[in-house]
Parts: sequence; structure tokens; C-alpha cells
Amino acid sequence: MIVSPRAQQSRTKGENTAVFAASLALVIAVTFIFSQLDGSSSVAVEELRRQVTDATGWFTVGLANAILGLVAYLGIGRYRSLKLGGPDASPEFSYFGWLGMLFAAG
Repeated sequence: MIVSPRAQQSRTKGENTAVFAASLALVIAVTFIFSQLDGSSSVAVEELRRQVTDATGWFTVGLANAILGLVAYLGIGRYRSLKLGGPDASPEFSYFGWLGMLFAAG
């Protein structure tokens, strides 16, 4: 795995370790809680999903459309050739790598 110097530097400071530890603790806690619910966990998750979508359905659709519009504008508008980083900065990942990450993320 190729790691950028900045990511390597932040790993040595322990910043990523704290995020990893907090995420791992959360995953373990949620897994433990749902493992103790013997079958009613699917009902609880479905009820939570229903309540969230009933309360924020219109907002979620509007936000998704706004983000899609922003991304389209950035991709085909006047900012399409904007280079992030310094004058000699090169991309850390190829286009193929970015597409793979986007599809893997869902």
C-alpha cells in the first residue's frame, strides 16, 4: 500500500491511532448490543430507519440533489481544471484508483 508522507507523519503523531481506537470501540459496542437482542435487532433497526426516513426524507432527497448539482458544476464548470496542492503536486492515486475507491465506498 502506498502511503503519502503526510499520512505517514500523522500516523507517527498518534492522530490516526485515536480515531481508530474510537471507531473500533463503537463497532464493538454496537455489535455487542445487537448480538444480545436475539432476533429483535432487525425490528429495531428497521423501526429506526423508518423513523429517520419519515422525519428527514425530503431533506435527504434535497441534499442529495444539491450535492449532485455542486459536483456536476465543479466537474464541468469553470473550476474543472483547478489543481489542488502546490505547483508541482501530483495526484496520489490514479483515475482508476479513484474510481475503484468510489465504487468500493458505495
